[in-house]
Amino acid sequence: MIVTRKWINDNKTKGGAWTKSQVNALGLPWPPLVGWARRLEGSVITDDKRKIFEAKIPAKRKGKK
Repeated sequence: MIVTRKWINDNKTKGGAWTKSQVNALGLPWPPLVGWARRLEGSVITDDKRKIFEAKIPAKRKGKK
């Protein structure tokens, strides 16, 4: 799929941001650098990455169960 700013913004968490898992699914490091969403616009991602991003699942914290 082609990444759009609308798609990125439509998939924010209830808190109005993105999870580490979402950002990592797009191939970006955590925390993402300023302007990451703008730089991704128009890029192509796999369906698997799209599903992970849309799931909004938080990353597991180290040392937590």
